[in-house]
Formats: sequence, C-alpha cells, structure tokens
Amino acid sequence: MSSDEGATHDMAMQKELRLSPLFRTLGNHERETVSALLVERVFPAGSVVAEAGFLFVVAGRASLTVGGSLASTLGPGDHIGAAALVGLPRSATLTALTDLHCFAMPWPAFRQLLDASPEVAGELLIALGTHPAPPSSDADDNQPRPLSTGTRHRASGVASHLSTASDEAATALLPAFVVGTLGSSPLALGLIEGLANAADGIARLGGGALSENPRRRPLISLVAFTLTALLNGLVALAATSPQVGMLRAGASGARGLRSPQRYAAVPERAGKGGYGEEFGRKRATHHLVSVTGPLLAFAILALADVRSALVATLVPGLLAVAMGTWVIRRTPSRPNAISPPTRLRVRAVFQGPLGRFMTAITLFELSNFAAVLLILRATKLLEHRDVPFGAQAMAVLLYLLWRLAACASSYLCGRLLDSHRPVDLMRAGVVMLLVSYAGFALLPGTVLGLALCFLYAGAAIGVVDAAEHVGVAQVAPGPLRWSAFGSLSAVRSLGRLTATIAATAVWTFLGAEFGLLLAVPLMIAALAVMSSHDPGIRPPA
Repeated sequence: MSSDEGATHDMAMQKELRLSPLFRTLGNHERETVSALLVERVFPAGSVVAEAGFLFVVAGRASLTVGGSLASTLGPGDHIGAAALVGLPRSATLTALTDLHCFAMPWPAFRQLLDASPEVAGELLIALGTHPAPPSSDADDNQPRPLSTGTRHRASGVASHLSTASDEAATALLPAFVVGTLGSSPLALGLIEGLANAADGIARLGGGALSENPRRRPLISLVAFTLTALLNGLVALAATSPQVGMLRAGASGARGLRSPQRYAAVPERAGKGGYGEEFGRKRATHHLVSVTGPLLAFAILALADVRSALVATLVPGLLAVAMGTWVIRRTPSRPNAISPPTRLRVRAVFQGPLGRFMTAITLFELSNFAAVLLILRATKLLEHRDVPFGAQAMAVLLYLLWRLAACASSYLCGRLLDSHRPVDLMRAGVVMLLVSYAGFALLPGTVLGLALCFLYAGAAIGVVDAAEHVGVAQVAPGPLRWSAFGSLSAVRSLGRLTATIAATAVWTFLGAEFGLLLAVPLMIAALAVMSSHDPGIRPPA
C-alpha cells in the first residue's frame, strides 16, 4: 500500500470511528491511538468468524449463538469480544450472515495500548461498558442505564467545580475567622495553613499513586468531596485555633487525594502538541470556578457574621457529594485485569530532565506562601480606612481579583507554552510575583493599590501554575505520569507549608513588611538556579 493509499485508509477508519456511538465520546488523540492498533478484517457470508479479540462491525450482518441458541444479531456499529481485551476467551460463536467487514483488535494489541497509554485504554473500556454488545435474552432490564463517557466527564466536572467553590469560600473566610473572630495571631493563621498544606501535600503524593488504578478514581473523588465539605463546615463550630487547624488539615488532605486526577489524564486527551493550551484551559477553568468561592463569602459577610458564612459553604459541598454519588452509580465497572499495582515512585520523578525541572519547581515553591496572607495583609491595611462593606468583606472581594487574573493568565500562558519553553515562562512568572509581594509590603494600603497588587500576584501565579504543569507533562513518561503529578502537587503544597510558616513567624515578631519580603531572596535564588541549571525541557516540535 502506498503512502497516499495508507493516508486515505487511515482517514476512512477515523471517519468510521468518529461516527460510531462507541468511539464518538473519545477525544481525537484517543481515537487516533486506538485506530493505529485496529486492523481490517473481511469475512465471507456463511463463514464462522474465528478471529480472536475484539471486533467492531463496519458493514454486514452476523449471528451470535451461545450453546447452539441464537442470542442476537450484529450489524454495523455493533461489537463483540470486549472480554478478549482483558485476556478472556470468547464464549459465543459468531457467523457471518452476509459479507462481514470489521475492525479487529487482538489481546496483544490491547496490551500494547495498556502499556503505552493506560488512560486511553481505560477510556476505551469505559466506552465499551457504556455501549455494551447486543444483550442476550436474560439481560437485567432493571439495572440503571450507564452514563456515556461525555456525560460522565461533564457530571464529574460539575461535582469538582462545586467542591472547589465550597473550599475556596472557606479559604477566603479563614483570615477573618482566625484573626478576627478567634483573636489569634498571624502566626497561628500561618501554622493552620501550614498544617493544611502539609496534609494536602502528603495526600496528593498518595493520591497520585492510588489513582494509577482507574477503578479507584470515582470512589476517591466521592470521599474527597464528602470530607472536604463536612470538615470545612465544622470550622464554624471551632472555639480555638488548634481546632481550626485539625479541621482544615483534614479538609485539605481529603481535597489533595483527588488533585492528581485533574491533570495527569490531560496529556492523553490533548495529544503531544497541545499540552499547553489544554492545561491552560484546565487551570483557567479552575481559577474561574474558584471565583464563586470568594463571591459566596463576600455576599454572606455583607449580611451575616463569619460563622454563618462558614456554615453556608456546606451547600455547594454537599451538592458535589450528591453529584459524585450519582456518577458512581451510573459508571460501568472496569475489569480487574486492567488494574495496575499501587506504586509510589518519587525517586524516579527526581531523575533526569524531569528531576531537574522538579528541583526548580521545589526552590520556587519554598518561597510561595499561601494567598491567605495576602488577604490578611489587605484586611489589616483597610481596617484604618473607611471602605464599603468593611475591611474583611473588601479583602475577600480583592482576593476575587487575584482569581480572575490567575484565570486569564493561565489560559494565555497555556497557549504560549505550546511554542515556548516552560522554564522561560516560569522565570517571568516568578519575577512578576516578586514585584507583587514587594508591593504588598511597601505600598500604602489604598483599595486601588491593593487591587493592583492582587491582580499582579494572581497573573503571576497563573503563569507559574501553567508552566509547572506543562513542563511535567512534556517530559514525564506515560507510566510515570500519575506519580509525577502526585509529586508535583506534593512539592507545591509542602513548599507552601515552609514558606507560609516562615513568613508568618517573621510577620509576628518583626512586622508584616519583613514577613512578606522574606520571599524575595528565596525567589532570587530560585531564578538563579533556573538560569544556571537549564532543565532541558523544550516545547514540542
């Protein structure tokens, strides 16, 4: 077959797969990966189809018999042999009633797909579960109809967004509650967020390893949604800062368990050349949804006290739990044969080009303290000014600008990352964040000045976030990707633990300005290391 004929053949196969309900919900990259392993088979009328493996009928009709009895008739769009994809023998006999044109995938080919692209293999099995082969007469009509892959992804996304909104609202309210309501010091707030970041980091590291097994992912998400909502809501009942710390640590740990799921599967969907745009869109969506948290907090603070606002964060959180439960009940189970062992591979992540990039990320995150300190700084500066809604509510509203700026810069940076080196854009983001921290420390506390500082800091975080994720995606091999994203999440959280505790300690004993400026020498050191030790990651050709 000539190259032109081969290209025409591939285009025809792609069209068949795109029009099929079975393959329609897969992404373009996923369909391309699957089609590369399919082979065409034609069986004459009257022949018994002895082909071992999975068969997808393109044209013609065939009878399916079990124990000599007719079970069903297959036509275009039907398939048989899904069990063969997990190494099980076919239990039925397939006979061509007319000339039968099929696409076939034997077990060895699927094993190759599983090793090279486990996420694509999992999505194929989900699609097979969503569009099962023609049932035999004893099929159970009382089972709930499974969700299509597209509907499942959309519903899971809604649940994730609701949970994010609930958690972000609690985060925005935390400085006002700990320092204002409980009367604790900025150091107490820093220790609370530090403990929460530590729990989040450890959970993310474990969540990356656990999520390598696709069967566990829906349950991990549901547990995370439930605990995050309940523990954040219980903060409203806390009487001391240690109680707040334990509850926030539990909520952050639960949230961290599912964090690697949001990003590790993106490369499989995006294709090699589209990491940047896809990750940028993903991070932008996260920041945009996070805006609803501060908006909810601001709206309630304008009408009620901080404790009431914390209780109200339960509403979107419990809606996320309900949505997650519905998705699990309507998701087909995946066969045990595709479940890989749980492996925590940190050492491998910190070797080679990936290791050099992770080292650069670690140095930066050690200077990147939690955004709650910026909210606290704004609150303290505005307490001595006559501002609408009061200092606490205005500080929360300014934090909303931080999220909006992060949303816009994540998307724009993501598009740039498909043609620029992640380390170059990461350096630019670090410089922007350095300038914004200096502004928070040195500029007078006017609403306009603080708004500009929040906007600049948010834009910087959006750039760095996108550069970190795309850099890891570009260089992490497929089998290591879940551990790589788990390690990235852990480094980000544990780095902020160190930075936040150090900044609040200096803040408490020397003053807010010195606490905020503590990040400056650390960021300069990170820039120096990024410049002298090039991680070697290049954009895709």
